[in-house]
Amino acid sequence: MPSNYFCLSVHFLDRAFHGRRDGGSPEWPPSPLRLYQSLVAAAAALWCKDGLPSHARSAFKWLEEQTSPSVVAPIKASLSAYGLSVPNNAMDIVAKAWCRGNYSNSGDANPATHRTMKTVRPIHMVDGDTVHYLWHLSDQHSEDVRGHMETLAQVARSIMALGWGIDMAVGYGAIISDNQVQTLPGEQWLRVSG
Repeated sequence: MPSNYFCLSVHFLDRAFHGRRDGGSPEWPPSPLRLYQSLVAAAAALWCKDGLPSHARSAFKWLEEQTSPSVVAPIKASLSAYGLSVPNNAMDIVAKAWCRGNYSNSGDANPATHRTMKTVRPIHMVDGDTVHYLWHLSDQHSEDVRGHMETLAQVARSIMALGWGIDMAVGYGAIISDNQVQTLPGEQWLRVSG
């Protein structure tokens, strides 16, 4: 009997991905946790005025309870590293200097003195620009489960980025068959018990 999968797909607007694992090593493919974080941020943007509705809370709870998904992702290549000058998250020091009346734009009062160099080494998606997350569905799934998947697909359409803020992306969700899974382009990453 053929199987069905709940598929959340993330299409990157640029084939460069900047996400990093703990310790700063490149992350590929983007982890399911990163997808979950992006979905939560999208849900917050969707329902920010009224708070997360109960059906969305239930959908996220359902997703949390699923086993880790398999992932289908484009083949990757590492790009050359380059450096960026970025803020050092020290504007509180600048603000304190300003509060003391130091408007000289020198020393602690100058935001430019609180910058650091950051090495960036993005991953390039060679043969595509979409990552698919696949959760195997049991043969019989209830109306509630279908509602959860519809809610998550709605939230996925509101994703703005996956990875760093510059990793702009759009998402979508669908129930797909075994045959459709086999036609997804890219490498398949399976979860390993451990």
